[in-house]
Amino acid sequence: MNDRKETHILHSVDKEFKCLQTLRSKMAELVFSQLCHSLESLKKFDPNLAEQVIQREREVNQFEVRTDSEILTILARHCPVAGDLRFVMATSKSINDLERIGDEAAKIANFVMFLHTDGDHDPATYPLDDVYAVGDLAITTLRHVLQAVAENDVEKAKAIRHEQKTLNNQFKASVHRLMNGPKQNNDYQVSSSVQVVLILKALERVGDHAQNLAESVIFLVTGEDVRHRYPDYKHA
Repeated sequence: MNDRKETHILHSVDKEFKCLQTLRSKMAELVFSQLCHSLESLKKFDPNLAEQVIQREREVNQFEVRTDSEILTILARHCPVAGDLRFVMATSKSINDLERIGDEAAKIANFVMFLHTDGDHDPATYPLDDVYAVGDLAITTLRHVLQAVAENDVEKAKAIRHEQKTLNNQFKASVHRLMNGPKQNNDYQVSSSVQVVLILKALERVGDHAQNLAESVIFLVTGEDVRHRYPDYKHA
């Protein structure tokens, strides 16, 4: 995480902003790890790794609570304005999106635990090839947006929109293949397809939250609110 350029007369102010920045950086690293490990547990059908993801979700939530507390303290003590206020607001929004991404990773891990504990469901019978493909896109998109956040890079942030669209299109195509594939003849097959769609939706939501993170970067650096400007940020 790059140091913010602004400095303040009171060293304590800079220290509090640095603390907030560090918390966001650590939370981002944890959330990225959570997503990668949840997908790895699915690919390897590893309940132990899935359980680790579920347990570490508590750490993600603790980061959110602690960061929110730091933000409230800064607002109350210093009443930030201009770039400082944008930083606080952008951080607050990004922390919320990071926590939601952690939730989506936990959903995938919970699915792995469901397969492990329910002997009636064979992982090999689930149509997961599309999940792996969408999962790889989600990881790439999240990696790139976290780089944009760490570097306050507007151009990288703008590029996330195209990656998010690719992920969303892959999600739609995957659901279409599931719905129009071989006829499902029993409750087990229907249940399997529904579970896969839920995982795909979780990954699609990761892309949505990555887009929100990118928009927070643009707001922080330029002061412009580019939410809901599709397909491009021509005026940012």
